[in-house]
Amino acid sequence: MRQVLLFCFIAIFVCLVHSIHVSTADYEEIYSGPGGVPRPGWDSMVKPTLYSNYYSVAMFLFSGTTEDAYYGSDITEVFGPPQVTVESGEDIVDPLVYGDASDGYYFDGTGYWEELPQLSIFFNCKKEGNAVLSLSIQTTLLLNEANQGSSSVNETIKFYFEKECYSSGYREGFSIGYDKGRVDDVVKHGVTQQRWAVESYFFLDKNPIVVDIDEHLSTFHISISNPLYGDQFFYEPTVFIEDDDMLDIQVRGSAQNGGVATGMPETLVLLYDCVESGDTEISISIELGFYDPIQFGFTKVCKAMDELDNEMPGTINVGSSRSDYSGIVSNSITSLMWKQDSPSVVINADEILTNFYVSTVSGKTQEILKPIITINPPSAFRATLSGNIRDGGIVTGSPQHFTVNYICDRVSEGDVTVTIKMPHAKTVEFAYTKKCKPLKRHTDNVWTANQLLVTFILCFFAIVISAYILYKKNNNQKPQRRSRV
Repeated sequence: MRQVLLFCFIAIFVCLVHSIHVSTADYEEIYSGPGGVPRPGWDSMVKPTLYSNYYSVAMFLFSGTTEDAYYGSDITEVFGPPQVTVESGEDIVDPLVYGDASDGYYFDGTGYWEELPQLSIFFNCKKEGNAVLSLSIQTTLLLNEANQGSSSVNETIKFYFEKECYSSGYREGFSIGYDKGRVDDVVKHGVTQQRWAVESYFFLDKNPIVVDIDEHLSTFHISISNPLYGDQFFYEPTVFIEDDDMLDIQVRGSAQNGGVATGMPETLVLLYDCVESGDTEISISIELGFYDPIQFGFTKVCKAMDELDNEMPGTINVGSSRSDYSGIVSNSITSLMWKQDSPSVVINADEILTNFYVSTVSGKTQEILKPIITINPPSAFRATLSGNIRDGGIVTGSPQHFTVNYICDRVSEGDVTVTIKMPHAKTVEFAYTKKCKPLKRHTDNVWTANQLLVTFILCFFAIVISAYILYKKNNNQKPQRRSRV
């Protein structure tokens, strides 16, 4: 029976090995080590994996070691800044690297199972043609064993891929939609649609879209209309105001600093603070790198705040509790600790939500629009809103709340900007930093269905073989019956 248990233990240990992992954003395995080799299509400069002209970005995921034998061990894992090399076609691409793994990464051994750092490579095509690139990563795995010192494994991971660069001018599939219209009523297949066209620097279409006095923000959705059109990197949108003394514009949303257009829309929000009365032309420009830039525009009508017959005070307070009702924002002035350009408040990873309480001058009422949550970088985590003023509404001297709920799927960190727009009043903003980690498992270890199946089969065969051996052994030890003469 001891042999059976030993055999099962060895079988379980063998089944649990997975090792260091590098994969694509679709979880296609590229490399598994230590001591492994890249998968076919990534292992050579000869016919490597091709990124067509519709894919402007390559994304890779790192999970550190996922070897179950190390789970719960005192383990440290490090890899240096990944190095991208253009092996052929140096004049065709000029790659840019970004993401939380771009400067290397350190797994401290306590939460490496939940960490999934990302590395993105923007190919940045310069001319038509094909280029072959390689990605090299220096890794170190350090295992501290009790009473036995430490051991380490060092290796260099290198794999190859190819980029096709081709441009027809307009970017097929690139779409921008207005919040009140279709997903592509502003820009369709890289072409600005009628009434949104910008014919010159500040000269719009003859019958442009007009954003009226009572429209205090505009929301645009940037996406790729069909998965067959891949993805598209876009730079930070630039907003031009014909008469910048008439109004101020805050740019918010997940697309405020640029990003990657995919089938999941990125949001660009423009918030208007009118200073003077009149109308002015607004144009937005978005660079797409190798493709023609996007330009669209509209007319914004303004009325000065002091010319409006508004009984609302135009100021609000924001606090973290009912008792501390103005600790974050007091009379529309944001506290230094919550300033948008340098937030110093940190929400720890264990907190899954944060409540904010909004009120105004006692005895007055103030309308607010739906709070806007902007996360930088947008990939750090997601957030949803709940609470009785999650969609905006009328606030009074009695604080009412909205809740920011955090959806974390990995270890990450991002700055959160909360924007509250009041009609015909100055926009209020505050910011803080949120740390993230995924929910803990309910058990110390998790086996996949395949691991359990293989382990069961091996143990079953071990038991059958052991039983057969014992049966044969017992038969051989029985005394032979003597025949009587």
